[in-house]
Amino acid sequence: MVQLVLLVLQLLFLLHQQLLLLQQQHQLTQAADRAGEHLPPARSSG
Repeated sequence: MVQLVLLVLQLLFLLHQQLLLLQQQHQLTQAADRAGEHLPPARSSG
């Protein structure tokens, strides 16, 4: 019974970490989008 509780706690911990990572990535992409708005679009001259 104790093992089951520990297993559930581990799963919750992993899920929490995944959510934190997703939030960080989302914030990074938002910041990159904002920074990209000020830059001219990169065009490959060829």
